[in-house]
Amino acid sequence: MKNLKFIFVLFVISISCKKESKTIEETPIPTDKVPIVMMHGVLAAGDTYEQQFLRFTSNGYDPRVVYVFDWNSIGLGANNEVLLDKFIDDILEKTGQTQVNLVGHSAGGGLGYGYCDNASRAAKIAHYVHIGSGGITKPAGPNATPIPTMVIWSDGDKVASSGNVEGCTNVELIDKDHYQVATSQEAFKEMYKFFNNNNEPTTLEIVGDEIIKLSGRVITFGENQAGASAKVNIYELDPNTGFRKQTNPDASFVADSKGNWGDFTAKPLTYYEFEAIPKNPTERTIHYYREPFKKSDKIVYLRIFPPKGSIAEGILSGLPKDDEQSVNAFFGANQAIVSGRDVFIANGDTLSKPKFAQDTYTTIAMFLYDNNKNGASDLNSFGAFANSAFLKFVDFYVPATTPQTNTFYLNGRVLKSRNWPSKTNGVSVIVFD
Repeated sequence: MKNLKFIFVLFVISISCKKESKTIEETPIPTDKVPIVMMHGVLAAGDTYEQQFLRFTSNGYDPRVVYVFDWNSIGLGANNEVLLDKFIDDILEKTGQTQVNLVGHSAGGGLGYGYCDNASRAAKIAHYVHIGSGGITKPAGPNATPIPTMVIWSDGDKVASSGNVEGCTNVELIDKDHYQVATSQEAFKEMYKFFNNNNEPTTLEIVGDEIIKLSGRVITFGENQAGASAKVNIYELDPNTGFRKQTNPDASFVADSKGNWGDFTAKPLTYYEFEAIPKNPTERTIHYYREPFKKSDKIVYLRIFPPKGSIAEGILSGLPKDDEQSVNAFFGANQAIVSGRDVFIANGDTLSKPKFAQDTYTTIAMFLYDNNKNGASDLNSFGAFANSAFLKFVDFYVPATTPQTNTFYLNGRVLKSRNWPSKTNGVSVIVFD
């Protein structure tokens, strides 16, 4: 009898352990939150909302009800409203819900606002948020059945701003640039309240996880096409040098047909390099250097070179393949670099100067390489984007014949990387979250 009792106790413990060990994918998707779909602007991708995703999940949202929609913002003839409609239908089927909350930033606002014009599509939208985007004079949706609409804009946005719109919930942010108007804590707070009966979020911070799971997508720059079958290698780095701690990767993945990769269990407070190797061996490898992760994140995006002949390929076609020099790019995932507000330094040279970072430029990315191949950093801006928004190309020399550490500084934060030879090893991207 005692043996039977002992066996029964072991059985109960075993069942309990199995229940506790279930992954989130094995549990039912909660229905207490309306799913959220967030859309990016021109030349961007879903990782525009990476920090907002982490804030929503820090405030009780299941990660399976927070989505980003990747669309081709520069392609011709793409039927993005049809693709968005299918994306939303798939979410509704997966979650068992009848509506989503829709968010559009910049050109994504134009896409979202236009999507809502159709009555059958508008019926799928519980709330619509229009961020840093113009072209709106009334709430989203057909005139007879308008959708509750919030307009978020900033006096510091030098790219697009709608101002207050009659019939909408209007939010003006102060001194936020064109990206911060979508990515800031202030924007999150207003969206959360709008989606949750004006209740305040518990926190505006990103709450860390004990176990950190990372996943994401490999996509092409600009067009956001899936990098199917691309290989992703992840290396732990020495934070003092930016060099890999060991030769073999800590983990390797092959992206699926949609470019999805993961899951990787990351250590907290640890620096990693994400190496994206396209399926086509003639295409260039990209090395991503990231700040440490503290929470599980399914929006870790790795961009690879766009296909030949595309608009985006034309933008990047001048990047050299030259083992005498290293080609590096800064990417501000959540803000522009604005001269006088921000300090950005690369290998001791201050690049947050007006000629690279005046507020009207809204500089999100800087490509740094020795354009005239004179073995010196002339610190000139060149190319078609010299006087336009978002991208800057700067004559900046990093020798690559001998391994060395690159040091990048943004507003008190530091990232270090290796100076990979650009012909043999490709391009490095330094991502400040």
